[in-house]
Amino acid sequence: MTTTKLATKRKISLIGVVSGNVDFDGSGDVVITTKQDNIAIISGDITNVVGNCLAEKTIAYPEGYNQNNAIVLSVMLELDNSVTIWSFGETFDSGSNVTASISKRVSLRSTDITLAIRQIHMLTNDGNVTTIDNLPAGTWHYKIVLMKI
Repeated sequence: MTTTKLATKRKISLIGVVSGNVDFDGSGDVVITTKQDNIAIISGDITNVVGNCLAEKTIAYPEGYNQNNAIVLSVMLELDNSVTIWSFGETFDSGSNVTASISKRVSLRSTDITLAIRQIHMLTNDGNVTTIDNLPAGTWHYKIVLMKI
């Protein structure tokens, strides 16, 4: 098949949730490299000291994001590079007969975002739920994935 060049090349653009553009002159196939413009990843640290059952941090919104145009897609917590957990309501297995989860809350407030992590809830072999009164001490690294809607 023979292709014929256009007399005037054209720019093909995508705008919206994804954006990108490419010049097209008709002489061959083109590929548009796209960028997703509605995802923000926020990262940082919360330090918890021995004896605390709650660690909380106030975080600024990324530019262009606010309480009315964003939702939380996922949250990741990592304690001193040793325990990593993603999303909401997940559990980690200690390798013994105890499975535990860390309660966390991301609140999109009118002026900022609040991340709170709370004590550990454990499910034992007999099906009982027990709560450890204190969070493990250390630095919790977090990532919050926001999507602009």
